[in-house]
Amino acid sequence: MTAYRKITPEKILDAAYAVFCREGMEKVSARQVAREAGCSTQPLFSCFTNMEEVRGALEKRVVGDFHAALEAPLESEDALLDWCRAYVRFAGENRRAFYHLFSETNLGPEALHGEDGLYPRLVEVAVRQEGPDEGKAREHIERACLYANGLAFLLANGSHDLTADEACRKLEETIGATRKMIRG
Repeated sequence: MTAYRKITPEKILDAAYAVFCREGMEKVSARQVAREAGCSTQPLFSCFTNMEEVRGALEKRVVGDFHAALEAPLESEDALLDWCRAYVRFAGENRRAFYHLFSETNLGPEALHGEDGLYPRLVEVAVRQEGPDEGKAREHIERACLYANGLAFLLANGSHDLTADEACRKLEETIGATRKMIRG
């Protein structure tokens, strides 16, 4: 079998993802992706019409990864804390993806607040878990998510020497303190 036949759309997408994670979306070019995949550009264009299609598939994958990271915590006994931790960890472990989702495009806010958005689902679950006063629960959820968002941006931008583990500990402390204050 020739190298040409071994190159699949999945391999091309994996190579594009590797380039993206290492260098950012602006560096995802036919030449870079082909080099990463170990082929010429010809197989790339036999799998995809053009680089716009490759980038579109790559963005779907990044949004899917983000969605998957935040979906599971919605089933947790402590959905708010686990969801915020997952959000912060995603930003720390997938810096380029988080930055792309929230700073270079509107894909992150769309995944959170758009059709089938993750945030409204979190609020629905967490309001039930956080206690009898829905108003206080919603306020607590908003504060926790805003704090998590700040930590996530610090991690994704590399503007602070905070690790994801340290950020999660700070998050746990803050959510715990806010819970005590709200519950009296």
